[in-house]
Amino acid sequence: MLYQPQFPQALAQIAPALLQRLSRGEAFEPFPGFSGQVRGERLHAPYRVYYDERNLQQCIQKTSGLAQILTLCLGSRHSNGHVREACLRQLLQMEAARNEDWVVPFVIRLSSDYVRQIAELVAEHIPQLSTQSYGGFAAENPDFITLRKQQVASYWDCYHRAHYPRLRQHPGMRFLRWVEQARELR
Repeated sequence: MLYQPQFPQALAQIAPALLQRLSRGEAFEPFPGFSGQVRGERLHAPYRVYYDERNLQQCIQKTSGLAQILTLCLGSRHSNGHVREACLRQLLQMEAARNEDWVVPFVIRLSSDYVRQIAELVAEHIPQLSTQSYGGFAAENPDFITLRKQQVASYWDCYHRAHYPRLRQHPGMRFLRWVEQARELR
């Protein structure tokens, strides 16, 4: 694997073995994606991963705790939108995942996905998300939020106007406005 994602120290013991396991049967190398600061630590995650879907499912089923949460986060970057959505759904249903600050950039990144149903899923879960965690990440990474808003606007303009006549109605934009409000409430 040429590209090496970076994760916060809390994942240092888990990430290398998990990445090696997930890369078995991978169709293509992942390539660099998004980065941000999580409580002062660098996180750099792939834009897309091409893990074998069966292998990914086995990893999700056979892991627990932080390893399972990280597997779901990485699965949320999968090239198959259905896999991304399924991983996100599981992630948002796990209370432990909702309490991990390093999960926040993965969820925020998905709010600007071109698959409308993924952005809708993120927005549906606003009531369960931590204003402290999301607001903290937004304060630490204002450019990350700005870029997500630009992506939402672009995808809305190209693909989603029929469902959401106004940009402010788009679920990704509603979610990102909530993130910005959470930043102000800190």
